[in-house]
Amino acid sequence: MYNILKRWIGLSINKVVFKVWPPEGEENIADIDIRLCILFDDSGDKMYELSREVNDIWLPIIKKIKVPQVIYHWHTFDKRMKGWMETTMQSQFIYEYYEVNTSQYFDNIIGGIIKKIELIYINGIKEPFGIKIYTLNDYILSIPNADGSTIMTSKFNQNNKIDNFKSLGKVEYKSIT
Repeated sequence: MYNILKRWIGLSINKVVFKVWPPEGEENIADIDIRLCILFDDSGDKMYELSREVNDIWLPIIKKIKVPQVIYHWHTFDKRMKGWMETTMQSQFIYEYYEVNTSQYFDNIIGGIIKKIELIYINGIKEPFGIKIYTLNDYILSIPNADGSTIMTSKFNQNNKIDNFKSLGKVEYKSIT
């Protein structure tokens, strides 16, 4: 993971896609499993997915996956998530993908060059629990939640979930160089 992240520094983010497990019955949007997928200029038909290890949702992992054939538009995200949360959706339980490029929440990220990446740790624990990717004017933060991952930027999903980890110890950010 470290070597992949190191190679990302200096690359331009071409597209951001959320990979979401349908949150049937969830009470809070912050509890939805949202995996971050990034496409760079040279990604072709592949994208990088930032998610969690299946058997250990603490540990972030990165894998290269094929760009899906069906990607929903961002303007349908809230309606579809609320439908799943209220159990009114009659769709199959499969991952759904949402392109966020048209959202104002991500306008400082799309097209931005990755300037810095930090791994996030609890003091005394050797494995990181989060990843923070910085562009010139914003950041994307991926941390675990009860169902997998959650994503935050300076404009999206600002619920201070990182504070939940402070009860485990001092939160430390270590830059990848």
